[in-house]
Amino acid sequence: MPAEDRATKALWTGVYGRGAATYGRVKFFSHWGRRLVELANIPRGARVLDVATGRGAALFPAAEQVGSRGRAIGIDLAEPMVQETGAEIRQRGLKNIEVRRMDAEHLEFPNASFDCVLCGFAVMFFPQVHRAFAEFTRVLKPRGRLALTSAVPVTTPEGRGAAGLVWELLRTYQLESPRLRERLAALREVWQEAQALSWPDRQAAGATSWPRPDDLEETLRQAGFDDIQFVTEEADIVAADEEEWWAWQWSHMPRSQLELLEPEMLERFKAAAFERLQSFKELDGIHGRSAVMLTVATKPGI
Repeated sequence: MPAEDRATKALWTGVYGRGAATYGRVKFFSHWGRRLVELANIPRGARVLDVATGRGAALFPAAEQVGSRGRAIGIDLAEPMVQETGAEIRQRGLKNIEVRRMDAEHLEFPNASFDCVLCGFAVMFFPQVHRAFAEFTRVLKPRGRLALTSAVPVTTPEGRGAAGLVWELLRTYQLESPRLRERLAALREVWQEAQALSWPDRQAAGATSWPRPDDLEETLRQAGFDDIQFVTEEADIVAADEEEWWAWQWSHMPRSQLELLEPEMLERFKAAAFERLQSFKELDGIHGRSAVMLTVATKPGI
């Protein structure tokens, strides 16, 4: 594995591993995980693989959908995610579900093992996208389905609300934090060098990004998929209070930058965020708007 790929994987497995304890309490993932399973149209008794399962936002609904005669297997590269999700499986006493530590680009399953492969909010973290998608094709049965989610810009006039606040504040605080400023400068340099590349090549260069529909369709067709369908949806994700919103930020991508703030600066950041959150607060909690592209593709077969 190239050193750049190892570094990319180490960065994100570290970030998500450290966020594993609170990751399962984030409503964002549970909402879109269930929608992914609904859109995949998984039959009863099916075998399902959930790639980058995290805390099982799609895995648990998939296990419910396939029933006692089916099987749902989740994989994740972050060991703490595997441990936390495994503990929840045991606590619930579920028998048709399991979780393993595994790399999406090197699946340890025989050919044609699954009726459906799910992948929620993870394709941007694969350095070798073509390899991962080829693996998805390989482990799917003929006429098996791949269903995945990726983030897209919110189009509603009111914008992202509380969901976009952390990124807005981070742009301000980079002026004060040398470590954050250095990280962002390095990322900008990578992005500038990768602008003319295709989406998979940008990924390989370390310029992680969500794919556009045309990017994704081309990559899926190259992997052998057809009958590719895109559905874009928006939803309000409501945090019960400020602390739940804060846990949300520490459970996914913003953590990689929040961790770079010095302790005193992080406390000021949190206080400023909580003050700004009041403008997004309603009777049922703090509202943030998310937009997601859900994609379903089919492996050709008899």
